[in-house]
Amino acid sequence: MAMSIIKPESMIYCILGGKNKGRKCVILSEGAQVTNIAQVAFLDGTYNEVDFVEKGWLSALDLPGHSWIMLETCEKPYDLREYLQRQQGNGSNMLRTDYVAQPRALRKADVLATNESIVGDSRIGYNSSIIIHLSESGWVELAPRLPIALTGNIKFCLPIKLKKKQELITGCQVSKNSASLRPNWTTIFLADCGNNGFDIPSCIPLALA
Repeated sequence: MAMSIIKPESMIYCILGGKNKGRKCVILSEGAQVTNIAQVAFLDGTYNEVDFVEKGWLSALDLPGHSWIMLETCEKPYDLREYLQRQQGNGSNMLRTDYVAQPRALRKADVLATNESIVGDSRIGYNSSIIIHLSESGWVELAPRLPIALTGNIKFCLPIKLKKKQELITGCQVSKNSASLRPNWTTIFLADCGNNGFDIPSCIPLALA
């Protein structure tokens, strides 16, 4: 797979050997490094069908996550006024204006404020995350609630530069400065998430209020 910023749970693998040869699966746990064993869940079986497979028998597929059609709905994008009056916090996450869009509302050929463009259809990752395909960063995985700054938006901030008391355009306030403990990922802290931070790709421009 080309460059990507994806959590392991959203990668799709094919088993190349063993008794389950050829079946698609997701890795639930990579286990201890010394054992070379991964716990996998199968995508073509029952919901709880799992097994342990040698890591050398797994090959990552080119497309992470699942096709968007699996969770396709008839929901339409809405502007910021409707978001703040009626849609905020209801889980639809379909905010879209000329200068900002939540990940579910992004479309192929959209250009982000960082000049990266969307080059493919979005996909669904683990725990309903959204996986978008960017021109330079490859596949990146996002929480669906995040407001992404589009080209022409001058009020945006990269995740690592977020500071306490800044506010996203969706009304979420930053509760403390961001931190980065691993390459390509930044942990951000929003007040409505308590003290729990969550990781987002470092390349994503977040729209500010």
